[in-house]
Amino acid sequence: EVHPILPMVALFFFVLTVGCLLGACLADPGIIPRREVILATGSREKLELELGYNVLGEAVEGYDGEGERILIPPELKSQGYRWCTTCKIVRPPRASHCSECDNCVLRFDHHCPFVNNCVGQRNYLFFFGFTSSVCLLAVVVIPSLLWYLLVGTGLGPAQNQRASGYEVNTDSVMRGFLITLAAAAGTGALCVIGLWGYHLFLICSGLTTREHIKGMRTKELLPGLSEDSTTCSRRGPSLVSTRAMVGAIPGAL
Repeated sequence: EVHPILPMVALFFFVLTVGCLLGACLADPGIIPRREVILATGSREKLELELGYNVLGEAVEGYDGEGERILIPPELKSQGYRWCTTCKIVRPPRASHCSECDNCVLRFDHHCPFVNNCVGQRNYLFFFGFTSSVCLLAVVVIPSLLWYLLVGTGLGPAQNQRASGYEVNTDSVMRGFLITLAAAAGTGALCVIGLWGYHLFLICSGLTTREHIKGMRTKELLPGLSEDSTTCSRRGPSLVSTRAMVGAIPGAL
């Protein structure tokens, strides 16, 4: 007999896994609105108050007296602020433009096809919680499945020999199904545990996936409780105003 606490623990980790997955999928990863959206919604002051600098940059007259050029203030450029040629904004250090989502994301880690979303400053904790809860769920479910496979079914050589030539041994069919299921679950669990271990290394190093792949380093490779932390730092509010009123554009249909 199975102790009732075992399925309750498995159910708890399953609900936790689904909750973290939904959080990683649906949460704003930290998108910085592009220039057209900022101008249309009039959110420049809000972004400047939140990020601490003018996202639109400084406009100066062109060298030929026609048009204007956007410059990054020297004090910001020396701190790692860069100009995004796609979004036409100044993005802060550790932010990057995602080619999949076509948006600049704060403290961009990577674009995850499994959650169909970018992983950045505002949803990295959900993503790490998702991988952690999957590992814990695998630790609970797979040993229980193996125990049931080896002990709970009560299969033995004598029982297998009792089946006649044309009689289907349902216990053997169930045993084969459970073996296949356990092998698939074990392979998936090993991949997720490897992913979890890699992100644990990144957290302890204070790095993102993009920074580690590109060989970039933060100020100090200290454990992830520093100001460059990927998990314990401030999440911040969403910079995207989904309910902002946008004025009509003349000539647009």
